[in-house]
Amino acid sequence: MASKRCPRRGRGMIGQPLDIRRALTEKPEPIDYVLPSLPARCLGALVAPGGVGKSSLVTQISVEMALGLPLVGGVHAARAPAKVVLLLAEEDVQLCVWRLQALKHLLETERDKIDDERLALLESNLQIFPLAGSDVSVLTSRRATKVADQIKRVAEGSRLLVVDPLRRFYDGDENDSSTVTAVVQTFERICRDTGTTIVMTQHTTKSSVLDGRGDLQQASRGSSALPDGVRWQANLVPTDGSGTTTASRPSGPKTRNFHLFIPKANYAPPTEPVELRRVESGLFQPTYSAPSVSKSRGGGRG
Repeated sequence: MASKRCPRRGRGMIGQPLDIRRALTEKPEPIDYVLPSLPARCLGALVAPGGVGKSSLVTQISVEMALGLPLVGGVHAARAPAKVVLLLAEEDVQLCVWRLQALKHLLETERDKIDDERLALLESNLQIFPLAGSDVSVLTSRRATKVADQIKRVAEGSRLLVVDPLRRFYDGDENDSSTVTAVVQTFERICRDTGTTIVMTQHTTKSSVLDGRGDLQQASRGSSALPDGVRWQANLVPTDGSGTTTASRPSGPKTRNFHLFIPKANYAPPTEPVELRRVESGLFQPTYSAPSVSKSRGGGRG
């Protein structure tokens, strides 16, 4: 029976009503979390300032999920290897090659030697689409319906679909709630029709960067229809290395320290932020040794 997660609705405009008796008399299935607090078949967003590593983080998660490894160094437990699709709208082929090169040691069982079985598994489970310069709007362009149908086809059978960055996938004003709601509904339909989970990356607002409020649900740039419409939101916030969030990239060497907040999780209780460090290899890993921080503000259940 249906559990407490995003339901798969009927093919009609409204579909069938919920079976109330069955819902209350049968034990529901446990929630299947694809990422921490993000249930399967739901729509989520990863929000961060530009240039801090959103694309690198989602690529790492995708490779780890495809190989059946613990995600982000153990932030989320390992599951069976699964199909993952990456739509990288700002990357060409060469940039995607560089991103994979930075992660190839995940395929190594010996130093500098890629394991053939892991490589074959990754080939089977991971699809990366370099889309820089392509018209991939799912909304108002003349090709919008075709683009949405193509995304739906490649998403079939996948556990996770990454849309990076969301802004490249629609035309129109990102501050217009009607426009953004239509985008959210388009990707919700893809979740519903394919069974995949979608994570869309989005930039933070300039004001949240300047005011140090990058941990909030409302830090997402553009209309509030996006953070309101998704069922889950994670915020990647740079820190100064001592546990103090800066909400913007500090001056000097490239940022290596972060807090990962989950200010919105509709199907899970509030969680503490995770402190991450980007190590020399390029991987994001939890520190676990840094000072604890307070729970993130805003969002939560809703």
